[in-house]
Order: sequence, then C-alpha cells, then structure tokens
Amino acid sequence: MSGKKDKNKKLHVGCGENNINGWINADLQSNIADIELDARKTFPFRKNSISYIYNEHFIEHLTKNEGVFFLSECYRILKPNGILRISTPNLRWLAMRYLNKELIAIGGWKPKSPCDMFNEAMKLWGHQYVYDEDQLTFALMNAGFKNVYPCKYKESKDKNLDSIENRPFNNELIYEAVK
Repeated sequence: MSGKKDKNKKLHVGCGENNINGWINADLQSNIADIELDARKTFPFRKNSISYIYNEHFIEHLTKNEGVFFLSECYRILKPNGILRISTPNLRWLAMRYLNKELIAIGGWKPKSPCDMFNEAMKLWGHQYVYDEDQLTFALMNAGFKNVYPCKYKESKDKNLDSIENRPFNNELIYEAVK
C-alpha cells in the first residue's frame, strides 16, 4: 500500500493468495494479506470509512448467520454510496446441473457422478452456506443495502470494480450492493 492517503479506501476481504494492488488485502490465513481479518468478528474500521469492498469465493465459507454478520459489517464500514461486490458459487446453477444429470469439471476437479458433484461442491472446499440469487439479494437488502443488482463477470458500472475477478468464470453469482 502506498503511504499517501486515499480518499477511496478499498478493502479486499478473504484475499487468500490474491493481492490486489491499491487495495487493503485482508484474510485470516494468508501470508500476503496486508491485515489479518476474521470476517466473523467486528471489522477494525470506522463506520463510513471504506469506499469499496470486494470478495471473491469467500462468503460461502461462512455459515448463514456468519454471512449475515459479515454483510452487516460491510454495510457499517462502507461510506454512503459505497459499493460491495461479491462473487460466489451459484447454488441454482449447480442444482440444475445435478437435476439434468450433467457433470461439470473445473480445473483439476472431476467428480465421478452428479451426486458426488453436488455434494463435493457444497462441502469439499469448506463451503458452509451456498447462495442462490434470491437468498443473496435478500441477505444484502436485509443488511441495509439500498440498491442490489447482478453483474456480469469482470464488468461493473464502476471502474474501480471492473475486471476485478481473479478466478476463471464458472457461472458464479456476481452482485454489487450500494449503501
């Protein structure tokens, strides 16, 4: 991070090994994070102090209640009109693949059956609660966000969030929520 003050502070939660230049990269278990952050606890930021928050493949690693708390903390620390961008696996898309008996293989992951695929997608990587469009929208609105909308992969109305995804696209839900 640069030493100069940035009026548009940007927080990348659950950064893992993906450090985004110009952002405060936060994670509980990363060697490259700028700060250690347990997203299940109160964030070490003042109310209305952050302009942007981004997380990719993170919220699904929290339980439903932890996810509710996480979203409320994002809302609390975002400035008015600040934006939260979330990318997370899409439960409905995955369920449709299962119901249609379609197998999906991503990277080195090659499930043996549709049943294995669905179960592994839910739990293999420590997923605790996987969202569909309705539940994610409800959770964001319930946290206080006034404008919640889906986005296309690597596309945003805001240049600070455009092309931010690091992972290949696998039909994830990508949403932005404005405080």
